[in-house]
Order: sequence, then C-alpha cells, then structure tokens
Amino acid sequence: MPGGYRGRPDQPCIVLVDDSADIRETYSELLEDGGYHVVSCADGLDALLCIGAMRPDAIVLDLMLADISGFDVYRTLKGNREFAGVPVVFVSGVILDEEILRARVGEPTARLLLKPVTGDVLIEEIEAARARAARAA
Repeated sequence: MPGGYRGRPDQPCIVLVDDSADIRETYSELLEDGGYHVVSCADGLDALLCIGAMRPDAIVLDLMLADISGFDVYRTLKGNREFAGVPVVFVSGVILDEEILRARVGEPTARLLLKPVTGDVLIEEIEAARARAARAA
C-alpha cells in the first residue's frame, strides 16, 4: 500500500473521521477489537491529509464535521483518481434518507449508518463496502 501505513497485511487500515472524541474512541475500540488498524481524525482537513499520506483500506466518515462537511471530504476524495476507489461508510447522528445521501454524493450504493452504531453493524458495513469496491476495481 502506498503512503505511510506499514501495518500488518492481515490487519486492514480504517480511517475514522468524526468530530466527537467519544465516538472516535468508541468506534476505534470496536474496530480494533474486530481486527482493524484504526487511525482517527477529528475533522475533514485532518482526514484528507491522513488519507493522502496512507491510502487506507476504508473510511468511516461522519457527514457533519466542524470544519468541512463529510460530503465535501467525499467529493474531494472521489475527484482524485488515487483515492476514488477507497470505500467509504457514512455515519451521521442526523436522520437523512439514503436516497438523498446517494444523490448528494453521486454514489448509487452509498449506505448511511445512524449513530449510535454497534460494532457488528459497523464492521459488516465496512466489509460490504470493501467487497463492492473490490468488485468495481
């Protein structure tokens, strides 16, 4: 994998983006218990820098961030060929219809998880997103 991450090959790297320290801590623990290496970011700019440095296996992205929206982070990633194929799982504490999400991000298979999310559901969605990305590649 290009970039800065040099973890174990059997341990996929997830970038977790959420402006809530409690959510980052909780989701990081859930994902690490599930066998992932987790790098957490508190805002969209930090996430873009982090993703650019390491090209993770997947991204868990909150839509409502303090600096730039998760929608803007996603559009920036998808506008870059190097990161366009990285699967993204969207999470939000705000109820938003998945059809609206899909229209806003231009992704017909985009899924939205409403907080709070259990570890099993989060891992299941990450693996489903990674499988969809692998089929599309």
